[in-house]
Amino acid sequence: AFLADGFVESPLTFAALNGILHWPIDWISSRLAGKYHREGRLYAFWKVIGLDQLAHMTCLILLA
Repeated sequence: AFLADGFVESPLTFAALNGILHWPIDWISSRLAGKYHREGRLYAFWKVIGLDQLAHMTCLILLA
């Protein structure tokens, strides 16, 4: 993957980078998803959930 050149050698480095990348994704998506859910905009809610999962998987692929 993108960082397979040895940058992510240790599990601790992987965990730290994963957390750093995931925190802003979750921060943004949870607020948007909550807003859309409260407003009854379920299509938008599920789109945010799907994009959140896509962003998380992209992070994992790049770090693998």
